[in-house]
Amino acid sequence: MSYTGTTLTCGQGYGGRKPWIARISGTDSKYGFDREFLSVRMSYSRSGKTGRGEAYITEPGLYQCRDTGQRGNEDRFYVILPDADGQLIEHTIDEDDALKLAALLDEHSIEQAARIVDGELRIGLAADDAPTLAGCIQQLEAAVGEAGGADSSDLARTVSEVLTQLRRLA
Repeated sequence: MSYTGTTLTCGQGYGGRKPWIARISGTDSKYGFDREFLSVRMSYSRSGKTGRGEAYITEPGLYQCRDTGQRGNEDRFYVILPDADGQLIEHTIDEDDALKLAALLDEHSIEQAARIVDGELRIGLAADDAPTLAGCIQQLEAAVGEAGGADSSDLARTVSEVLTQLRRLA
């Protein structure tokens, strides 16, 4: 599928090494993340001591941007997923979530491991979103309560019977 890309940026402060941007494809026992470093187009200040790097992203994925400077390095993590129109959108996450997602990427694609649900980024397999048996029982109990109890109608009796069977399975 073809996507409309987005640009990630990284900065270089006074005394900093060259900043970088990498696509994370999984975990690495030595470095934490298995990374593919991207080509970064740098533009520097007049003094040449500070600068800004850019990489144009055209594929969904997990990305890390390293800013450098006198005060040390700062890492930012982004999950980039397409919206309904195919436009790639950045979603900022913290390092803990990036590690969780990287572990999923060892065996799954980004589309399987992360998705947007009701406008929120969810990290985990889609099966993790499936309702639990206990959750279904709670929903059915609430529905019976709203219907006025098991004796109020045939529907309530049927739901009550199903609840009884579900409780046995749980």
